[in-house]
Amino acid sequence: MKKDLYIKCPDCDVEMRIDRDSGEIISHGKKDQPSGIDFGQALAAENNRKNELDDLFTQAAKKAEEKPDRPDDLNNDKWT
Repeated sequence: MKKDLYIKCPDCDVEMRIDRDSGEIISHGKKDQPSGIDFGQALAAENNRKNELDDLFTQAAKKAEEKPDRPDDLNNDKWT
């Protein structure tokens, strides 16, 4: 007689292995779930995002050169 029972999980329809003596679940397989995006698509999206961020940084650097922010005058207390 087999020591373990193999049954289908009522929640996710994958095979569970159960110890016949103790009733404990020994293993519970994972159902294959489609990820929705593959590695190539994720890599391309990250590269596009990198290019967008590089462009934003370049634009911000140009703005900073055109109109530099000046620090507040430390001798003039603006809160009083």
